[in-house]
Amino acid sequence: MDEKKLLAVGYWRSLPEWHDETNDDFPDPTLLVDEDWHAANRARIVGYLRAGEEYIVWRGFSYCRFDCGMEFSKMGSRCFTDGVWVWPQGLAHYVDVHHIRLPEEFVAHMARQSWAAPLSDYPMLKRDRSEYDYSFWIAWGKSQPGAADAPIA
Repeated sequence: MDEKKLLAVGYWRSLPEWHDETNDDFPDPTLLVDEDWHAANRARIVGYLRAGEEYIVWRGFSYCRFDCGMEFSKMGSRCFTDGVWVWPQGLAHYVDVHHIRLPEEFVAHMARQSWAAPLSDYPMLKRDRSEYDYSFWIAWGKSQPGAADAPIA
């Protein structure tokens, strides 16, 4: 059976006090703020992100890379999927509160789904991070303005 890789989106570089070198290639969300980005569809995008199917639950909570004071428990400890993409539970917070932009490919996918995250047909038996394909997300993040100048924690 061919392994289906989910396209990862919304995974961030760590803050210096929480440095994890496995996250060094991920984008810095503070470089992705755009108040006008998809303003007309932002609520739909946030709704989609919140309505994904639970894919995996981690043992600890995430934290906001903007250090905005959001409780860790509200940032979540799960990842969601729509069967094609996979994202952390807290991604909706970044779009809703901090107005970060996401790849247009992901937004176009949401629109094709009529802004409703479908239940995936992804097998429930094996769910782990090795099934994520981060290559698109990392390349997209590196292509964003200012990314080349972003320091590694």
